[in-house]
Amino acid sequence: MRKLIIAGLAAAIVCGAFAQQNAPTFDDPKASVIAVSSAAVPGKMKDNIKLINLSDDENISFRVYIYNSKKASWNLYGKALLKGFHDGDTIDSDFESKIGKVEYVAVIPDGNGTYKYEAEKKHNDLRIRIYPAKESADESYKKDAVIADVRNIPGVFKDNVKFINETSDKNISFTLYAFNDKNGTWQKAGIAVLKDFGDTDTVDSPLEDSLPSYAYFAVVSRSGKTYAYDFRKANKDFIITVR
Repeated sequence: MRKLIIAGLAAAIVCGAFAQQNAPTFDDPKASVIAVSSAAVPGKMKDNIKLINLSDDENISFRVYIYNSKKASWNLYGKALLKGFHDGDTIDSDFESKIGKVEYVAVIPDGNGTYKYEAEKKHNDLRIRIYPAKESADESYKKDAVIADVRNIPGVFKDNVKFINETSDKNISFTLYAFNDKNGTWQKAGIAVLKDFGDTDTVDSPLEDSLPSYAYFAVVSRSGKTYAYDFRKANKDFIITVR
C-alpha cells in the first residue's frame, strides 16, 4: 500500500510538472499563465471565474484570458475590478458556465503593480487569489496597534468580528490582524470601514471560519489617528467599539 501511495503521489507531481512545462505562452510580459486543469488544481469548476484581492493595493483591475486548446488560441474571458483588501469580483463573461474543460488561464494587471496568483476551485467556480509579488518586511504598523487577548474576554466567540463607531469621525477605517504569538507572524484578517456615528461593519475575512481560533487580535487605525477601543463578546460575535 505504501508503494502504491508513493507511486500515486509521484505521478501527480510529474503530471503537474508536465503541465507547467507545456503551458502555452502569452505575448505580454505582465501576463501570468496558470494551469487550472484537474491535475493542477483539484476540484470542479464549471460556472464562474472570481478574482480575490489579498494585496494592500486598491482599485486594481485585471484582464483574464482562457486558453482554447483545440485552436491553440487565447480568448478574453473578461475583466475584474478589485476595490480593496479581500474584495472579490465574479467576472461577467460570455464564456460563463463554459469553463469546465479550460486547462490554462492568463491573468494580466492593467496597472504597473506586480502580483503572484493562487488558484483554487470552490462551489464550482475557479477562484484566483491575488497576492503582492513580494511580501513587505515593514512591521512598523505594530507599534501603533492595540492588542486584545481574545481568550481573556468573557463570553462566547464563534462567528464574526464586528466594529462599531461611537466617535464623531466619518469614513474611518481600521485593519484587523490575528495571531497566536505577539512576536510571530500577524495575519491580516480584514478591513473595517465606518461611515459615521453608530455605523457598524462586519469584517469580511480571508481567514473565514478559522478567525475565532486565534488568541490575539490587533487593531490599527489606517489614518494613523489614535482611538480607544472596547472589546467584548456578544451573540457569538467579537465586538470592537471605537471611541
